[in-house]
Amino acid sequence: MNSNEMVVNEVWVTGLNFEDKENIISSLEFNVGDPIYSINLEEVKRRVDKLDWVNKAKVLIYPFGVIEIFVEEYKPFAIYNISQEYYLINDKGFKFLRINENEYKNFFKISGIDSLISLDDLKILIQLFDNFNIKIDEVVRIDSRRWDFYFKNGLLIKLPAEETFVTLKKFMNLDFNKMDYNKIGVIDLRIPERLIIENK
Repeated sequence: MNSNEMVVNEVWVTGLNFEDKENIISSLEFNVGDPIYSINLEEVKRRVDKLDWVNKAKVLIYPFGVIEIFVEEYKPFAIYNISQEYYLINDKGFKFLRINENEYKNFFKISGIDSLISLDDLKILIQLFDNFNIKIDEVVRIDSRRWDFYFKNGLLIKLPAEETFVTLKKFMNLDFNKMDYNKIGVIDLRIPERLIIENK
């Protein structure tokens, strides 16, 4: 059988975690049994790349009519809230999927002017909260200068505009065992060398 007579016998799709496999198959626009020579690999890649979750794709043809689609998906970092419109974003701030407010509750929300261009600073702060035994609900950029952290238990931590990392690091070094965060409403770290705590 020469190359012009070969047909598609199998299609393999690898790398999927979020994107629906049926969306991948629909985007291919060819079927098992179609001639291999009729398939434009660049066009197939372009169509797969346009799917919401797909960062980039690679399309390969193997002997015996096997086509494999390698998919690299976007890795969701947070939910971006702008004017009550919600988007999943990656850690670079790219909005790749518009969602409903109540979807993907396992990711925290980000909002506020210039919040996306300040993600590098935010990621460093979030690493400090990894040892914090309560979950982040939303992080708000205030006046393009500083962050407010809202937690799922109702706690609000207000961070300063300057020396944010150093200030938060000092707070993290305190003895947490004596603090019941379920009873605290606000921890205000905005004033240098001062810790203000308001109970609920």
